[in-house]
Amino acid sequence: MPNRPSLPSFKPEQRVKLGGLVMALLALFSISRMAQIMLTPPHQIQEEVENLAYAYESTQAPPPARGLIFDRKGYPLTLNALHYRLAAYVDRIKAEGVEREIIVKKLARILKRDESELKACLGKYKLNADGTQTLNYYCPLAQEVDEAGRKTLESALMEAFGEDGKLPNWLGFEPFPVRFHPEGRLASHILGTYLPQGDIKLGVEAYYDAFLSGKEKPSPSFSVGEVDLPLASTADGCSLILTIDKDIQRAAEEILKEAIFSLGAESGVIIVQEVATGEVLAMASYPDYNPDSPAKSPQEFLTNLAISSLYEPGSVFKLVTYAAALDSGLINPNSPFYDEGFINVGGHIIKNFGGAVYGNVDATKALALSINVIAVKINLSLGPQVYYTYVRRFGFDSRTGIDLPGESPPLVKFPGKNDWSYVDLGTNAFGQGISVTPIQMTAAIAAIANKGLLMRPRVVSGLVCDGKLYQLPLEKYVVRRVISPESASALTQMMEGVVEYWKDYADVPGYSAAGKSGTAEVPTLLGYEPSHPPIVSFGGFVPARNPRVAILVRIDKPKIKATGIQFAAPAFSKLAYKTMRILGVPPDEPEELSAR
Repeated sequence: MPNRPSLPSFKPEQRVKLGGLVMALLALFSISRMAQIMLTPPHQIQEEVENLAYAYESTQAPPPARGLIFDRKGYPLTLNALHYRLAAYVDRIKAEGVEREIIVKKLARILKRDESELKACLGKYKLNADGTQTLNYYCPLAQEVDEAGRKTLESALMEAFGEDGKLPNWLGFEPFPVRFHPEGRLASHILGTYLPQGDIKLGVEAYYDAFLSGKEKPSPSFSVGEVDLPLASTADGCSLILTIDKDIQRAAEEILKEAIFSLGAESGVIIVQEVATGEVLAMASYPDYNPDSPAKSPQEFLTNLAISSLYEPGSVFKLVTYAAALDSGLINPNSPFYDEGFINVGGHIIKNFGGAVYGNVDATKALALSINVIAVKINLSLGPQVYYTYVRRFGFDSRTGIDLPGESPPLVKFPGKNDWSYVDLGTNAFGQGISVTPIQMTAAIAAIANKGLLMRPRVVSGLVCDGKLYQLPLEKYVVRRVISPESASALTQMMEGVVEYWKDYADVPGYSAAGKSGTAEVPTLLGYEPSHPPIVSFGGFVPARNPRVAILVRIDKPKIKATGIQFAAPAFSKLAYKTMRILGVPPDEPEELSAR
């Protein structure tokens, strides 16, 4: 066995000297490196890091395919594709002098870019603002092209620079994922937007991002079996099945725009919610935006008014007042009242809309005529403790918890708070001095239709992951009972009376319907100004005798003089009829339909 070469040995004092020498050299190197870093301008260090990071990122494969989004019938509302940016890796370009200038000229011609700009971008060094130079590694040549654009561009580049059927190693197409929406603007506020480059996320794209991106999976306990949705298998992340029906959604958006444009209104909202489940079948908000290019729209257009815009609901909120009175046993639909046309509450005179005086009426007629004074009398008889208990029960003390980002909490002054006064008990009776969101008002109306059971609204029905469908059981969406089934039935009967009284505006051909209108003055710094454009609305459900959906229509600040019954109720009527036909609900008043 050959002898191994022996290692040199050192005496103890020599080891000490040698160790000291090594430590001194290390210290000298560290000081030298620190000095080098300290003398390097901060922006230069930052640019070096950014260059290296960008160059590294360009070599990476695109991220996993994001989950898709479907409507309740399985129709795709989002699809995935790959787009590309063309880049030059400057440090790989070996050409110098004239050859480099030829490269610049060819690229300028192909890309239709300025030569001087390209020359600077492709230079070995980048010129900083302070006159210093740093190494250049990366030059973006074309920011975004689709597959067809990539092939066209690649063909031109091959003709100019190709060798052996390949592009030179200093040119590269970098793939990145994009979303596109086959239905265009449809349901833009629900879907939201996913732009990996700009990191703009709205709607369900934001709320369910962890599942769509594949970072999270739902609990196996919520699996309800396999699902036949082939397109979903093309995605790596979980796909979403919305509660939205694209046909009802389209009808809602068209009817909303028609109402807004005819009135010269600023904006508006329509919500259609399934009564028994809380599932939102449509949620239209205008102005809308193009989810493929949200940056081109004003910031305020990106806001989902249905969940974030607070408004005083006006007389639609009388439904809560009457619900409290019926459920507490204070009134029944035939209870008699006398309207003097005004009432004094804590030194504040409250009058009816338009200064009208109605005299003797029963509770059903008072609701149909939307008499403010009677609503105030009811509230004063209920007292603050009882009334605000029902306000809380109906959910007006918190957000609904809908699965969308950006929901606003209501603004309600409750007794015991410094800002509440006895006058609020009077004005809240007819929806003044209280601010809610459209989704809260819709959920409350749906609770009346659902025999007094409040449901948490939602826009996603289930998740599809690895071929399996995951859903939460329906009981997870039950919030609480707000009134008894008997009280809900009595109030439904009264709301049918409203539609019958105003049938020229609110009647739904072939179907029984229940509803209530609202015309709310908009508060200003100077108080309520009757001359200012109001917010008009109508909320109800259909069929009244076996409710399927609750619908709320809200139109903001029409330029012409308008009331909720005149302009929001017809939109309700039209959409309710279309929704029943789309859902295949048979008419429960066929004789009325044939009479037309």
